[in-house]
This record gives sequence, C-alpha cells and structure tokens, in this order.
Amino acid sequence: MANSINVSLNLEGKDALSTIALLEKGIKDFGDQTKKSVTTADRAFASFAGNLAATGVAKSIGFLKDQIGASFDSFVQFERGLINVTKTANLTEQETADLSKAMLQLSREVPAATEELLGIATVAGQ
Repeated sequence: MANSINVSLNLEGKDALSTIALLEKGIKDFGDQTKKSVTTADRAFASFAGNLAATGVAKSIGFLKDQIGASFDSFVQFERGLINVTKTANLTEQETADLSKAMLQLSREVPAATEELLGIATVAGQ
C-alpha cells in the first residue's frame, strides 16, 4: 500500500482566496526551510568529511614519521655497534665493511637483532 496524503478543502467566498494564499505561503515557507536545512546538513557533512580526511592524512604522516624515526634509530644503533666492534677488534676499513655485510646477512638467518649480534662480536673482539 502506497503512502499518500489526501487534502480536502471546502472554501467559499473571499475567505477562500485568503486561505489559499496562506496555504501557498505555508508551503513556500516549508520548502524554503527544508532547502535551508538540507544546505546546512550538506555543509556539515562536507566539513565532517574534510575533517575526517585531514585527520587521516595527519595520522598517516605521523605513522610515517614514527616509522622513519624507528628505522633511523635502528641504523644508528647498528652503526654504533659496528664502531664498537671495529675499535675493540682493531679492524681495518675493509674488515669493517665485510663485518657489516656479514652481520646483516647473519641477522636474516639467525633470530637475533643485529645489535645483539654486534654486542656478541664486541665481546668476542675483546
């Protein structure tokens, strides 16, 4: 069953014209108010979507910054460990480069962090 509205008016004389004018004004005001509400809701939604997108971008940039920072920290720790081994074992530049490659390869094969492996190498160098 379809939804429907049936309006029946029984108007006579000069009151009929003023009643129709009031009815037209009411319908126009209702339409204007509806349009205003839809425009306000549309702006609010656009603002919400913009804020949501900005928040997503900010979170993504924050995540990338954290990941780059963590990678840099790992690199610094690796280099410090490599310097410790080089000084302790009195390695040449070529021996240090070879050790670096070997530690990176070993860290892929052994379930230990490169910092741990370099710590072991430092102790071994002593």
